[in-house]
Amino acid sequence: MSEGPARWRGWGFLALAFVVLLGWWIHRSSDRQQILRQLGKLEAKLEKEEQESDLVAMAQGREILELFANPFSLAARPYEGRLTTAQEFLIAWRRYRSLGESVRVEMATEELLLRDNGTASLVFQATVTVDFGDRTGRESYLVASAWVNGEPGWRIQDLEVLEVLVRDDGFGLFRE
Repeated sequence: MSEGPARWRGWGFLALAFVVLLGWWIHRSSDRQQILRQLGKLEAKLEKEEQESDLVAMAQGREILELFANPFSLAARPYEGRLTTAQEFLIAWRRYRSLGESVRVEMATEELLLRDNGTASLVFQATVTVDFGDRTGRESYLVASAWVNGEPGWRIQDLEVLEVLVRDDGFGLFRE
């Protein structure tokens, strides 16, 4: 008689462990999906289909700032400076948006690490193709980003271009 309840307790423990493990996996997967969705939003906002007014460009820049935590930091090696304010970002953003007639961006995730303290790190490759009208240029970068989970969700706290992987002669976002 005591063997039956012990067996049920064993199955109960196993079922409970499975539910806890499933819940943990769903929670982690959810965080992963949220970060990747935010990265997808960033990718879409960085693109440009045609020439645009300064007003449209600044509105896009402000929408991108919503993807970042406060405070945030942006850097591109080999430069030593960092962008840490909305004003600095918007000045750099306007320069970026005036590069060409259209801009295409593709991002590929390399590595995503979620931590239990509500932070994450994501390394990805970004390829930027710009149509200048008379020529097309393309560059690829290795980018590291630090993320923080807060209100209203996952936000980029730090973004750094670590390395230029491919550089066409006719194009250069980050010139030394």
